[in-house]
Amino acid sequence: MSERVPEGKKPTAVQGEGSPKRPRRLRKIVVNSIVLILSLAGALLVAEFFASRILSRPGSHTVEAHFRQPKLIYNSLGFRDFEYPEQKLPRQFRIIAAGDSFTQGGGVNFDDTYPKKLERYLNYMGNIEKITYQVMNMGVPGRSTNQEVDLIKEQSARFDPDLIILGYCLNDAENRGGMAEVNAMRDKLTVRHFEKGTGLSGFLYDRSSLYRLISHRVFNFQTYRGQIEYTQWLYREEYSGWQLTRDALLELGEFSRSGGVPVIVMIFPLFSFGLDESYPFSDIHRRLHETLEAARLNCIDLFDAYRGLDRNILEAVPFDDAHPSDTAHRIAAETLWRFLLTEKLVPSERDIENPYKGRRVPAPFVGHYFSKGRFFRKQDRP
Repeated sequence: MSERVPEGKKPTAVQGEGSPKRPRRLRKIVVNSIVLILSLAGALLVAEFFASRILSRPGSHTVEAHFRQPKLIYNSLGFRDFEYPEQKLPRQFRIIAAGDSFTQGGGVNFDDTYPKKLERYLNYMGNIEKITYQVMNMGVPGRSTNQEVDLIKEQSARFDPDLIILGYCLNDAENRGGMAEVNAMRDKLTVRHFEKGTGLSGFLYDRSSLYRLISHRVFNFQTYRGQIEYTQWLYREEYSGWQLTRDALLELGEFSRSGGVPVIVMIFPLFSFGLDESYPFSDIHRRLHETLEAARLNCIDLFDAYRGLDRNILEAVPFDDAHPSDTAHRIAAETLWRFLLTEKLVPSERDIENPYKGRRVPAPFVGHYFSKGRFFRKQDRP
């Protein structure tokens, strides 16, 4: 017969009937903690391994919010081009190409800039009129639109152009006369250079691939978002730079009509932000179109020419130098060339769709002949 426990008293543990619950619970917590720590350590080791593999891949760079300028050769007027005489000869057709570093060709060879490519296309692609075309590259890095318009007017009086091209980059709306405000916004919204930090941050950066990968990803995201905010800031209605840009484009339209010289404004998109529906500056392009329409200026928006292309083929140095590459310059030159011929802005009768129509094309080498758009061997002649 079991012993009855008096009311109000708790039964005591009987020796041999089991251990107290608290030690068991403590052991369980310790075991779970050890398992969690080991799991986290294993996950970190795996993540560290894959981070090191990612960082070791070629082309894994950090985005830098600055442009690199290679060593360039300039003519006596300070432009990256040949020495052209001021006096224009008969049967010469002159084009001034003005703009900033996108036109000048920072990051590409002299012959790869779109003005020089356009010059070759006009001179050697179906130039049956035997006109000598001169496309003068007057791009100057760091210029804003109002400065570029002043340059166009000054150099037009010197060289008497038959056509003017203004290459427009979205940062051309900066007010170069008010750089204090511009620099303050750059410092606020963008991170210029990546810094690994000091102390614990520098220690981890030097010893952990995972930490380096995360640090670069965070920096890239901040740079990406900051550049979007900064570019959109340039086109606020109250910003002086955008006001000067609109006035300069309207002034350029008046200059074009008064002098009888056609002007084409060619807009470059920013390659680093996805040339598709996600492109964040479509509204800026629309506002530029409206301004150019009001100025009655010809407009070429290169966004459509570059749509869907990867930044790796469009940037001079992908993820490091966002200037147009030689491929991007070639696309710009071809787009310009077709526009000039289609709109009959140059004295050439080339048939774009059928370049061999009505022309005798010599055989490219012995034993072959050309017919119906194809090369044939003589023994295969029908």
